[in-house]
Amino acid sequence: MRILLIADNDMARREFAMLRRLELDLLGQGVSVALAIPERSWHVAEQEPDTTLAPPVRYRLRGGPITRPLRCAALNDRVLAAESIGSSPSADGRELDVVHVFGSGCWAIASDLSVRTGAVLFAEVFSPELAMRAVRVERRRSVLRGRWLAPSTAMLDRLHTLPVRWPCHACPWGVHPVDAQRSTDEATAHDTGPTSIAVLTAAESTGELDALLAGLADLSRAHEVMLFVSESVFSNDRRPWRRARELGLISVLSLIPDIEQRRDVILACDLAIICEHHGVHRTIALDAMAAGTPLLAQRDPAVGWFVDHESCLVLESPRAGDWTRTIAQLIDQPSDARALGQRAREYARRHHLRSAHVERLMSLYTAALESTRTIPFRAGA
Repeated sequence: MRILLIADNDMARREFAMLRRLELDLLGQGVSVALAIPERSWHVAEQEPDTTLAPPVRYRLRGGPITRPLRCAALNDRVLAAESIGSSPSADGRELDVVHVFGSGCWAIASDLSVRTGAVLFAEVFSPELAMRAVRVERRRSVLRGRWLAPSTAMLDRLHTLPVRWPCHACPWGVHPVDAQRSTDEATAHDTGPTSIAVLTAAESTGELDALLAGLADLSRAHEVMLFVSESVFSNDRRPWRRARELGLISVLSLIPDIEQRRDVILACDLAIICEHHGVHRTIALDAMAAGTPLLAQRDPAVGWFVDHESCLVLESPRAGDWTRTIAQLIDQPSDARALGQRAREYARRHHLRSAHVERLMSLYTAALESTRTIPFRAGA
């Protein structure tokens, strides 16, 4: 089986770690697999620690419909030349068997590549916005043999409310729970020193962030804290920065470029906060659970893995005072915070194992290929 994982700029930048894990796990299943990321996101691959994996395939994403056939042909040539794919076609004569898409920014070129190579298209739907786009994609590309994948049952339920024709499957993303507990010295240091808090939010979540910042400002008057927030949240909109300055938070605020690429920073924090409710699934939340990091999240019905008092603490439409009280309770009761982190780790172990993720994918790939045993269409044929 020959598989291409392809990501757009957004997913390449914030989910590169997950994509590389998945590539490694698929290789462990004995299949041929390559990862393709856009040229504009190549710096992410350059920053990758030493790895035994082959470098990703670079492709040109930017361009209009007129140039897309040329860009698709160039991508096809690069993928087939990749060492991890190999030179011989599949048993059915296809150049590729599966094109697995992460991010709507590359749906068009991935669709063209699927038609060109005879591959079955798998597309991840990880937000309500993408679910709505899925309906339009099916209408425009009726020749495709596609499958929609949802990273949670909540997102699968959302897909089932829409008039989609392609099969839809739940395929929960996987992580590797960390078994090692923090040492006694570490626990003591965290109990007595400043409380480090990672804040994960989207640039469009200005209203939610305003309430959180106000809550953190009240918290900082009684507790010593250090805050780590994505630099993009403040660079894309000056209002959060002005608000943080008005609240006196600048001295305890650290801006981290591409924070979801710096997962070491987030996972070293005492607490992590998800401050948005737009239904976007992010593996950084799963990584925090797997590491035993206590997690607080704003209620988001579209994200199925926020389970109150099991995987995290869920706040319903929180105001500033709600954030202050909830965070203060975890700081003042460190044993409760550690217990929450342990429950989160167990939740990740039960529902989001890496091994279960790749086994589910292999099952879906195999079933899709067996159900589409037809002569593959090729461009120019």
